Amino acid sequence: MELQVMILDDEYIILDGLCSFPWSDYGYRISATARNGLEGLEKLEQAKPDLI
Repeated sequence: MELQVMILDDEYIILDGLCSFPWSDYGYRISATARNGLEGLEKLEQAKPDLI
């Protein structure tokens, strides 16, 4: 079972770097990304992440 991850950061280079991490090697899958807290809150209900 893969755990769902939501990644949030306002710096594109950091967000991109975190998305390129090999999450699946550790049993995780990126369910959503967001550029700020408001965008993250909007995506929270749909993404249902286990880790933010």
